[in-house]
Amino acid sequence: MSVSEIGRILHFNDLRPHLVRYWLNTKDPDFGVKAERICEIYTHLPAGAKVFCIDRIDEMSVQALGRKHPSKVGPHAIVHEEYEYIRHGTCCAPAAFEVATGNAIVAMVEHRTAQATVEFLEKIATLYPVGEV
Repeated sequence: MSVSEIGRILHFNDLRPHLVRYWLNTKDPDFGVKAERICEIYTHLPAGAKVFCIDRIDEMSVQALGRKHPSKVGPHAIVHEEYEYIRHGTCCAPAAFEVATGNAIVAMVEHRTAQATVEFLEKIATLYPVGEV
């Protein structure tokens, strides 16, 4: 799909993602200091160390969904989906992204537990047995 086609789709559907602004409300008075420290590590990677951004296991749940009714394609290739879906269960997907390379380590676990978190961290440790992580 070309860039101009994406532009046309956004225009015809009155979508303006470039005008969306996000913010974060936090009650943590030390949030700025903590975020600054993380950004410092990400922008000035320690020599010889592997730095990972690890998504907390409780924030990466995945739902296996199926549509109750088939989707339809309307004018201008607009896809119409019925809002009802069939839920086929959930699982969790903890992930670690290596900051320097963008490589990802992902696991699938059935439940969000402390044991699953420990096992995921041990998986990373076995992949990088030498050096600072």
